[in-house]
Amino acid sequence: LNGRRKAYDYFAAIKDRALEYFNLRHGKTEIVRISTGFEPLDNVIQGGLGQGELGVIIAPAKHGKTTALVSLAANAVLTQKKALYVTLELSHKLISSKFDAFFFGDSLEGIKKKPKSFKTKLEALREKIHGRLHIVEFPTKSLSLDGLQSMIEKESPDVVFVDYASILQPP
Repeated sequence: LNGRRKAYDYFAAIKDRALEYFNLRHGKTEIVRISTGFEPLDNVIQGGLGQGELGVIIAPAKHGKTTALVSLAANAVLTQKKALYVTLELSHKLISSKFDAFFFGDSLEGIKKKPKSFKTKLEALREKIHGRLHIVEFPTKSLSLDGLQSMIEKESPDVVFVDYASILQPP
């Protein structure tokens, strides 16, 4: 290995894992997972994503990847998780409008027809979540992995969403 990481000896750790399972069964330990907001998916991945886990959404262009990420991030925020949403393709204004539609429960056309209701509902939501959603926009290929790591350390989010990770700055 690269000198920094030690290999995990699967069979040597049987006792440790058995103790962990025992503690989980008896409520002595809790695994913190963040729900995706999609119950069928959560059921398959043991309740959501856990600390240190990576979820990837792959689909052709214009097939809802950003909408899915916004939905995942919004659900995390609604469960009192601090979310960092990094966009490398779309503007923060466009991403914000997608969150607006999700949180308001209506399309942008519906929001345009009811701006007072929108403002009231989102202000009430803001009081509940206390700034738990930060959206950061970067031009394509301008953010490096080191820059992303630095931003994560600064923001200390519970969960990070990178919209279009494939267009991060190459190493």
